[in-house]
Amino acid sequence: MVYTKSPEDELGIDDFYKVFGYACIYKEETGGQNEIPAEDITVSLVREGKPEALIKYLSGKCKVVEKSPGIYRVEGLLFPMQILVTGKLDPVLHTWLCSLTRSLKKEEAESLLDNYSVLENTGDRKNAGVIVNFVSNVNNELFLKIAERNGRMTEELKILLAPEIVDLRATIKKQAETFAQKESAWMLERSSFTKREAEFVKKETDFSKREAELLKEIEELKKNQSKNV
Repeated sequence: MVYTKSPEDELGIDDFYKVFGYACIYKEETGGQNEIPAEDITVSLVREGKPEALIKYLSGKCKVVEKSPGIYRVEGLLFPMQILVTGKLDPVLHTWLCSLTRSLKKEEAESLLDNYSVLENTGDRKNAGVIVNFVSNVNNELFLKIAERNGRMTEELKILLAPEIVDLRATIKKQAETFAQKESAWMLERSSFTKREAEFVKKETDFSKREAELLKEIEELKKNQSKNV
């Protein structure tokens, strides 16, 4: 199981527990009773920058070892786990992992596609296709330019990186941004309404208090009148 986050997002302590929850659900829902042993499940957290706070937290509870630059093994947990810091990995040895970034360079993208093109194993191509799809999604403009070129790409890659798909992603992204703006405006309006409602409640409370005071004054006047009669 691999969990990735964008460079803008923090990979924090709660993410660690979330992923382990996913791993537990995967074990329970896949196959029969203990069909998949816990030791056969590996959890990998992938991020471009080193998650200092998370590693410090885990180091206080179990053993964290940097096996090689950018690869941290966490020992003593329910499942084998590793934290992969793509910004520190060797780009030659770890081409696929290093490609999980929003700032992919043209030569890196082309190298990724070259590596994908020579894969023969069906399972490997399927897994690699998922990575290519993800990377092209977060590097839309770069892969659109590559998709428009002729000659070097296989038909499979042309389908995978079809301009229509890239355009669709751009449309979805734009719609998401529009929705976010509308949601922000709605939240602002709601906040204003809540403020007005609070003011109304305060005025209503003040009115009720004044009304009670007036009723008390009337009762006092009635008592005084009764005494004078």
